[in-house]
Amino acid sequence: MKTKDAILFLTGLLIGATLSVFFAPQFTGFTTGPGTNPENISVFFCPTDPCAEELIFRINSAQSSVDIAIYSFTLDEISDALIDAKQRGVKVRVLFDEGESKSQYSEDEKLAANQISIKRFEKTRGLMHNKFAIIDQHTVITGSYNYSQNATQYNNENLIAIKNTRIASQYQTAFEFLWNQS
Repeated sequence: MKTKDAILFLTGLLIGATLSVFFAPQFTGFTTGPGTNPENISVFFCPTDPCAEELIFRINSAQSSVDIAIYSFTLDEISDALIDAKQRGVKVRVLFDEGESKSQYSEDEKLAANQISIKRFEKTRGLMHNKFAIIDQHTVITGSYNYSQNATQYNNENLIAIKNTRIASQYQTAFEFLWNQS
């Protein structure tokens, strides 16, 4: 697949996911707080809302798989939750931006040392700037939130949890494309 085709493909996935959020009838409301609305959509605004806690709650509830594409990942508590998930039999894969993974604080080496499948997306043009997780192929966690202390405590970030298998499938397709390109 050519780079232009890949960009169009991923753009189409994002537009489809966005339209699905606004027009799908099963979405009945917005709430905040860890795990408060696992059937619909939960929206969090860091640093006021508990973004890290919500992501960890979702990882801790995973039963079969967690796939993550993340730009910056330096928060120990999230890597610890992923290691715990792996130890209880959950398939865990994490795709890092190659440049960001070179940071001395990146969690990539810690995850790899704990037998978690990781890849680093090599920068050929632009950044792998995604920030999403797919839990058990039915829940997507996305938004501007990087998995870092700054994002958790200081930055104005957002995190959205969407429980919808159709949207999760679209994100899973994007993840597989990126994973296979790495």
